[in-house]
Amino acid sequence: MRHRHLRQQQMTRQRGQIPPHMIGVTGHRGRRTLVVIQPPLQPLGHRERTPVIDIGTRRLVGYSMAEHMRAELVVDALNAAVHTRGGQVSGVIFNSDHGAQYTSTAFAAACAAAGIRRSMGAVGPSADNALAESFFASLKREILPIDGWPTTAQARLAVFGWLTFYNIHRRHSALGYLSPAEYEKRSTMLTAAA
Repeated sequence: MRHRHLRQQQMTRQRGQIPPHMIGVTGHRGRRTLVVIQPPLQPLGHRERTPVIDIGTRRLVGYSMAEHMRAELVVDALNAAVHTRGGQVSGVIFNSDHGAQYTSTAFAAACAAAGIRRSMGAVGPSADNALAESFFASLKREILPIDGWPTTAQARLAVFGWLTFYNIHRRHSALGYLSPAEYEKRSTMLTAAA
């Protein structure tokens, strides 16, 4: 039975489909979207980071970096995502791991206040983390110095500069080789024309 479950996950990843337990409700501008919050998989030196990525558009809608891994870090990333979407996030699903910061009352209250439904992936499957793994691999490959950054300020400047590049210029094969910003712009124009 376990082998069958793993095979289904591999096929899901190969086809680029979203696992069934992660299918979202109507989100940003009427599209079916899923906002994913993933844990910081490895620290940038002594800095923890948490991205919020919209699976439908691959846009990084929220981000937070700190020298700790407490609930405030993920709440800050959530609040940035809500602000980016203009507060229109009611019914959106957040998927996360089972970390203490995601099961905290502070994070639960922030999600409830925004009308966001929480979802936690199963323990073990890598399909839930594939987008965040890819995101962090690109970040590390493209800007992380071998020895890390000497100061937090330098790390913040480098990372936030790359995040702007990621949203505005970085092309994604899943989006027809458009950047997340261009994809959202075209989607908005098509929705308005319809």
